[in-house]
Amino acid sequence: MSDSFLSGLWGNIIGDIIFGVIAGLFAVLWRQTNNKLRAVTKGKLVKSPMGTDVAYEIDGEVYLNSRGDIRNITRSRARDYNVVWSPDGEYIAFQSRAKSGRIVLMVADKNLGKAMALLEYPAMAQQRAFSWLHNGGIMVDFGGSATIIKQAEIDRKLNGLHTTK
Repeated sequence: MSDSFLSGLWGNIIGDIIFGVIAGLFAVLWRQTNNKLRAVTKGKLVKSPMGTDVAYEIDGEVYLNSRGDIRNITRSRARDYNVVWSPDGEYIAFQSRAKSGRIVLMVADKNLGKAMALLEYPAMAQQRAFSWLHNGGIMVDFGGSATIIKQAEIDRKLNGLHTTK
């Protein structure tokens, strides 16, 4: 065999290996991107009342897309879900289920991207729903009885977020 044949053969083998590595990396990146896109489409998307921002939950995390700036606002070991915007579109509330079995009603300021606990209760409490009230408070329905968190209390807790920037 001639040297040119062997060098051509090695060149083809090396070229095939390099192509295989690049194709493999591309496939991994494609799968990761595709999985994220699939997760977004499977996650619960919730538009703000003004339609300019979106909150969504994926794999137990809550993300906020505010004018193209995407942030994970939970980053916890808890499972975060049930995202609801405030009537003015400045805050989101959601539930967070810790491994301890307790559920925490959380609220986050969209501008800070930080969340604060408002109310904690056992998972057995049969809590069915919560909703923002037109006056900025939140009502939590426990299936026959309700707890109302007034806007002043929410503002007081959120002010703690503003002071710890």
